Amino acid sequence: MWYFIIGIIVLYVAYRLCVSIVFPKMSERSLQKYRKDFFKKNQHIDSDKLPHMKGKKD
Repeated sequence: MWYFIIGIIVLYVAYRLCVSIVFPKMSERSLQKYRKDFFKKNQHIDSDKLPHMKGKKD
């Protein structure tokens, strides 16, 4: 019975760590890669003119 409770607690802690640390970092990397590819394919768009994407070109 105690192993089950401890297992649930460990799973919950692992879930909270993934949600708060791992998933946001993965998402940010994916977004940065998308931005880089987007501006590489659409060179006619100037990222400096877009206020929400300033400095994100490289």
